[in-house]
Parts: sequence; C-alpha cells; structure tokens
Amino acid sequence: MKKNRILLISLAVVLAVSVGLGSCVPAAKPDAIKIGAVRSLSGPLEVIGNFACGPVMELWEQAVNADGGIYVKEYDKNLTVDIEIRDDMSDNTTMTNHLTDMVTNGTYDFVLPPVGTEFLQTAAEICSDNEYVLIGAEYGCGLTIQNTLNQYPYFFNILNYSTRNQMEKLFEILRDWQDRSVDPATTPINVYIIYNANLHGNEYKDAFVAEAAKYGGNFTIVNAVPVEPLGTNVNDQLYEAVSLNTNLFCSFTYPHTSLATIATAAELDINFDAMLVGPGCNFEYTLLPSGHWLGTGLGGDLMQEVMGFGAWNEYSPAAAGVVEALINYLTDVDWLELERGRYSVDWWGALTYYAGLQCLQQAIERAGTLDNDDVRAELAAAWPGSPTNPPFDTVLGDVWFTDANGDQVVAGATGGLLAKECYAGQIGQWQHVTETNCWLPDGVTGTARAKPYGIADDAIEWWIFEVIDLGDNQTAPGIYPKQNWPE
Repeated sequence: MKKNRILLISLAVVLAVSVGLGSCVPAAKPDAIKIGAVRSLSGPLEVIGNFACGPVMELWEQAVNADGGIYVKEYDKNLTVDIEIRDDMSDNTTMTNHLTDMVTNGTYDFVLPPVGTEFLQTAAEICSDNEYVLIGAEYGCGLTIQNTLNQYPYFFNILNYSTRNQMEKLFEILRDWQDRSVDPATTPINVYIIYNANLHGNEYKDAFVAEAAKYGGNFTIVNAVPVEPLGTNVNDQLYEAVSLNTNLFCSFTYPHTSLATIATAAELDINFDAMLVGPGCNFEYTLLPSGHWLGTGLGGDLMQEVMGFGAWNEYSPAAAGVVEALINYLTDVDWLELERGRYSVDWWGALTYYAGLQCLQQAIERAGTLDNDDVRAELAAAWPGSPTNPPFDTVLGDVWFTDANGDQVVAGATGGLLAKECYAGQIGQWQHVTETNCWLPDGVTGTARAKPYGIADDAIEWWIFEVIDLGDNQTAPGIYPKQNWPE
C-alpha cells in the first residue's frame, strides 16, 4: 500500500510539473482568421444572396489575401482570411442552428451575416448573446432593429433601408416633381402599394404611409395590398390601381414579385406616371432579355425609368474601382453559367457591403487582436474629427457608426448603424444613355461620361441605374412622368 501511495504522489508531481511547463509554452500563432457564415446557397433566397453580399464577401476575401492578409499586432504577423459557408436552404431555423453552432464551438474567430431581413435580425440576437461581432448585409427592415439596438450590442448594421434615409429622399423627389407640375395644390399623387406580407413589406409600407402623411393631401394612398412574399400574379391589383387613378405604383416586394409586376404591367399595357419596385430593380440582371436562364430578366426597354432602392453607380465617388474589381471577379466565378460580370452587380448594397467588410478589417487592425470585445470597441469608437479613432477609410469614403439617435456608439451599451451621411445614394432610376446624350452629374447634357466598365466596346447605348436623390449624390435628374411601355 505504501509503495503504491508513493507512486501515486510521484505521478501527481510529474503531472503538475508537466502542466506547469506546458503553460509556459506560448500558443501557436494562427496562419489565418477563420470566419464562418451561414448563407442561402439554395432555396428562394439564393437569387438575392448570389447577387448581393455573397460575391462581395468572396471578392473581399480574395483581395485581402492577395494583399498579404490582415496584420494582427498580437501575433506580429499578417493573417489571411478563410471564409467557410454553410447552406441554410433559405430556412431561418436551419440558419439559427448553424450559426449557433458556429459561435459556440470555438472554431471561428468571426462570423459574417446571413441573407434576408428576418434572418439577419435573428443573427443579430444570436451573435450579441454570444458576444460575436456581426456586420450587417442584406436587410431591408432596419427600423425594427434600430428601435431595439440596445438589445444587439455586437451588431453593426450597414445597409440603408426605408427610414434610413430612403423614404425621406424619395419624398423629396416626389415633392420636387409635384412642385414643378401645372397646379401642385390640386394635383395630388395617388399611390397604390403592394407589399410582402412579412416584416420587410410591412415596414416599407408603414414607412411610406408615415412619410406621405407629412405632406397632407398632396400624396394620397389609394390602397395598400399585402401579397404573398413570392407571389407573382398581381393582375387584379394592377387593374384596381388603374381604376383608382394611380400615378405612382409601388411594389415593396422581393425580386420575383417586383419584376413580375413590371412584366405584367407591360403585358397588360398598364402605364403609370412612376413605378417604384424593390428589392430587385437594383440588380443589373434585370436588363437581361425576358426568358433568360435567370428567369427574371426583363430587358432595358421595360426597366427604363423604373425606380428602385439603392443607389450608387460607377459615377459615384470612389466607386469606379470597385465596379471594375467586382466585374473582373464575377467573370471567373463558376456559379454564373452564362452571363457574367456586369450583369451580376447589385446597385443597392454591393458598395456598402464592401465598405462594411473594410470596417471589420480595419477594426481588427486597430484592435491588434482577434478578440471580439476589442474589435467591437474599435467599431464603436470611430468618429469624425477624432485624432485617435478617425472614421474608417472605405470605398464609400470616410464612414463611421452611430447609435439609433445619431450619436456616437457607446461600446457595450448598443450596437451601431452606418451614419446617414455615409451613403452614396438612396433612390435609383434606370435611364437610357447613349454616347451623345449622357447626363453629367450637374444635369448638363451633350458631353458623354466615360462608358461604364463591362459595356461592349461597340455599344452605342446602355442603361444606368442613376442616383436621382436631390443633392450632391445625384448622378442624373429623375425623369417624371416615365414613358409608356414600348409597343
């Protein structure tokens, strides 16, 4: 017994010494920053993910690694970025399960966002509960998160949405058009709305109605009708809109319904003074001819002068290089079977998504660590005029985050929203452009801007998703009323 006891004591001492020595050995330096993402690689949301933030994530990963990676002071080395994506099949429960595993299994340093409004709100809660930074992406319903931002202290939303500042800018445009009419006091703009029967559609509809109420009788909502999120038969709604003398027809719906609404109106030869649809209108693939493999192309003749949310283009400051890089990257990806490059650009979110990823990259560099608490603090601290924490330098220019009131974010108390001043535009309109009739930013015609990258050399006409906001961001004045559908 005594001999065995001595043996056990000796073994315990050896183990204690071994553990002590082991704790003195420095941890191995990682070679890469492991980033996880749960995205809709299949199902009805695939068309949004594949043409919105998905390719931007891939381009950013490629660009960072080509540049040698992200320098992390803690390890005194550059780390490459390794993004691993799981498919949620456009199902929020599946996304929840995958993302929860990612933020609890200790494998991933950071995570990137899923596709869609309700998905991102779920992800914001999961990440904040598990103290993981989450940069926003495809999300059209920010008011809901904005009003509860104190519940998501690790979430930094970047995409513009109905009340940030799309409806405000839209009504500036509509009011300008109305003021220039023959008798604005007696010529109200009658508005008919269809909207997804979900969080996204309801918020856009409510935001429009609230903004219209500020202008009294000048803007009249003649009807607002919910439709199934992926429904496409809107014949009855279009006929009813005509019977109610509608000037502006709005479709606050996802791409399949938005674009089907345009196609149906054209087929029925139903014309309005203005049409606003989206998301969907903001994708360049809408210019593809009808019947194309994507199943959603309408051709430039039908998209001409249709309005949508966004907005930016290559004539926006600092954007040209991003367009070229994105088109060059999309020329090589294998998930696009036929048309590549320019037809894959998203004129709502792509520029903003890339800026958000640049903010994450620069916050990691400033923090000098992969610790999510420290990175979150850096995202919150950036502010105009700060000598120690200046705004992040991105493709949008200088950007920073605010709390829901527009004040500086208090790290730990609330998440952040990209400052309103940082966006390149809010409302876009497809306009027909030729080499001899091309708008300059100040509205002067007759001098062509540089031909957009990715347009065929021999092309003498094309379409641009022009920023029609009033003010400095405008790339072309809006056109009202829009022309009738072609014969």
